[in-house]
Amino acid sequence: MQNLLRQGKKLTELLADTKFFTYQIICLMILLIIGTIAQKDIGLYLAHQKYFASFIVTFFGFVPFPGGYTLLFLMTIGLILKLITDPLKLSKIGVTISHLGVLALLIGAGISSISSSEGNMIIKEKGYSNVVNDYFANEIVIYNLEGDAQNLIYQTSFEKLNISDIIANDNLPFQIKIREKFINTDLIKRSEASDDLQGFAKIFKLTSKKSANNYEENIASISFEIIENGISKGFYSIFELMPIKQTFMIGNKQYQIEIQKQQTILPFKLSLDSFEKTTYPGTEKAKSYKSYLTISDQNLAWKAEISMNKPLRYKSYSFYQSSYINDDGSIYTVLAVVKNAGRLFPYISTIIIAFGILLHLIQRIRSRNV
Repeated sequence: MQNLLRQGKKLTELLADTKFFTYQIICLMILLIIGTIAQKDIGLYLAHQKYFASFIVTFFGFVPFPGGYTLLFLMTIGLILKLITDPLKLSKIGVTISHLGVLALLIGAGISSISSSEGNMIIKEKGYSNVVNDYFANEIVIYNLEGDAQNLIYQTSFEKLNISDIIANDNLPFQIKIREKFINTDLIKRSEASDDLQGFAKIFKLTSKKSANNYEENIASISFEIIENGISKGFYSIFELMPIKQTFMIGNKQYQIEIQKQQTILPFKLSLDSFEKTTYPGTEKAKSYKSYLTISDQNLAWKAEISMNKPLRYKSYSFYQSSYINDDGSIYTVLAVVKNAGRLFPYISTIIIAFGILLHLIQRIRSRNV
């Protein structure tokens, strides 16, 4: 028991050691440099996922290195232990307050990494929406078609699916076995098709394509087998933004399967009252966009305005004027939507750190003048 306590004390001293914290800062700087350089080849999103939103990074295919999550976690734990184990002294109160500010910054970064998301919302003029389409995450949805109605009966994350996975659910009278999965897709026209290929798969074969630097430009796809009562009903292929939706019959019912951007349903809605576009004189080039909206949340409703330099912030969501769509005279506003529950932490922590540093400087000046 005593040996265990000694080991725990040594570990606590190591994590709270200023030198160890400095080594973590150096590792973070190395990660920042390499991750920034990697953006040129793999794009911002994949570079962030590989180097910063990870626990372990592998260099040259076999050299392990702590990822962003690991470093920030160790720095947070070390700073907490430092504040707990170091006796509080009035002469160092400014330093302690600055440490609390850094801790708040690290906690805010953790909250942001867990809760943040980016997407867009498209609203037709005189219409409304409460749906945000994610920029990066996709989902597979299955509908039961009854006349003109689409009844959603199943949805699952595209990213979490693996080859050979089987989609099964009480709402599905069949199973789907994943045969191929591609993050980005090329289509190759088949010279001939076998009898077990159905729908779109009869004409085109899916192949992998290098991921685009702008990850949101990738076209996700899967090839799959439909199985009913242990009997194969054929092989199908679908890809994101497929112009003709893939349908199939099971028994006397028709189903539709597609890949779409992952959708988030907001607890409130935005109505587009009017859209305003200002152009440069003598040209059709847009100078600025402006959306006049009504926000409706339960029994409350109020007016709001979003322009290119004036976002709307409400319930951890920030709405930015991104662009617009003119579809045969029908105007749609396109809003970039960012969710970040930790967005206030950088402001709060900066104030705390600045106050701590100022207090420390005042204490140093007074001690020299005494």
